[in-house]
Amino acid sequence: MILKPTLTDINGILHIKSPIVFNSAPEILTHYWSTGINTMDFIRAYGPIEKIEIEEIRSYSGRYCFKRSMYSEYTYIDCINGARTQSTKTDKEPIPCPKVRTGIKTRWNDCKGKWEKELKSGWCMA
Repeated sequence: MILKPTLTDINGILHIKSPIVFNSAPEILTHYWSTGINTMDFIRAYGPIEKIEIEEIRSYSGRYCFKRSMYSEYTYIDCINGARTQSTKTDKEPIPCPKVRTGIKTRWNDCKGKWEKELKSGWCMA
């Protein structure tokens, strides 16, 4: 499962917060990639970072983009060292098992990156 990246501020520098589901364990791994851009300068030019929806150009390319409106051209944001940028910070957040009836077995499916429960018909998404 891939989650959407967002923009965030760390010590006055604009960072890209990029969460992914860690398939081998029920965890969300969030990396923070530095862009080297002053956050206040970015806000003055483009508005609040919370309202900007970004997307990655290619997987692990270090380049992201967004549009200010449906008809405007893409604006590109690059990580400070492109694809070789080291994450400034990394967070791990557990994905709790969803509530199921008592006696129902659950498991984390590594291949799908999701919790499953066992029913009479077999394993299905929990």
